Amino acid sequence: MHSNRQHGILFLLPRLYPCATGGIEIFHHYFVQAIGRFYNVYVCSLCDRVPGKYINLIHYQNSSVPRFSTVLHWKTSIATIHRLKESIDLIHLPYSSKQFVQEYYLPLISRLYKIPYIIRIHGGGMHPSRPLALHQMLFDRATGIMAVSDPIRKEYEERHGKPIRHIPSMLPFLDSKTPVTELKVNYGLGTDDNIILFVGSIKKIKGLDILLSAFHLLGKEYIKKQRLKLVCAGDGDMWEKVTKQVNELGIQDCVLMLGFIPHEKICELYNMADIFVIPSLMEARPLALSEALHNGVPSIASRIPTLESIIDEEHNGLLFETGNAEDLCKKIRLMIEDSEMRHQLGKTARERYRKEYQFDQMVQEYRDFYDEIIVNGEALGKG
Repeated sequence: MHSNRQHGILFLLPRLYPCATGGIEIFHHYFVQAIGRFYNVYVCSLCDRVPGKYINLIHYQNSSVPRFSTVLHWKTSIATIHRLKESIDLIHLPYSSKQFVQEYYLPLISRLYKIPYIIRIHGGGMHPSRPLALHQMLFDRATGIMAVSDPIRKEYEERHGKPIRHIPSMLPFLDSKTPVTELKVNYGLGTDDNIILFVGSIKKIKGLDILLSAFHLLGKEYIKKQRLKLVCAGDGDMWEKVTKQVNELGIQDCVLMLGFIPHEKICELYNMADIFVIPSLMEARPLALSEALHNGVPSIASRIPTLESIIDEEHNGLLFETGNAEDLCKKIRLMIEDSEMRHQLGKTARERYRKEYQFDQMVQEYRDFYDEIIVNGEALGKG
């Protein structure tokens, strides 16, 4: 069945791009625009800017006190569901065990108003402070559950004993049309520099400190001989620590810390890049790696389950032992010195990614999933 805009979906999205700049916030920025062409979409968010002419924003202010922030979010969300109870057919809840606010009220509210909710899992693990009974109920009462990667799907199926659908996260990635030499000049780089690229939040689990250590291990003479520049895009709570590390390692002349780059400009960095490195300690479905593959940039990734499910070693990239700067250094050398392998990895990555993963295809999978729940009125008998 094809949806029409008579159906309504409420998205509970406290954080949203451009007010927040993480992968999940960027994903929802584009996704609600796309899905808004087919449904009446309502977004409950701290962000006061929501894209798309079809999006109805319910904006609320945050509190500086974390516990008050949670109460305020719950109060706003419950009031919104009450007000829209005749207009919405489904509630979409993004979920990560790391997020501070958890929607433990949803099973009760969902049953009270006979509005089903679905959970989209975008982060694995189980936070030790979570109340297990409430957590289990949140999943038990969900009408449908999705996961952004197959390892996360398997983890939560084992934990909760419910079938979970795997729908990878995609974006409508852009392609830069600006010549590479012009881009390098614009970013203050040499036109013959070989670019190693990092894109991501500057926080511990992203592993930028490991990449900096690996880059330093290459040695100043090697870096100079190979004309290497490490370009890092992103910001976060470890910014001061990693910039201090750059200076202490004495590599400030060959490391470019760009800070936050609007997502609309990120494609320029991939266009310049010769190698992309994702040294994360933990990931769900990293959009940065997906964009590297989309652009045909040969990639080196840490050996964690979610990245192993994307990188087929020696076919579309290389893997290194997680947290091991020496092994990462070795893989960077291997890729730098074997231009034929680098070219083939990038070519295979681009062809395979563009064949298997498309944003419009992902949107259609979500539409099918939503329609199945809305039309059948599973569990709660709405409609």
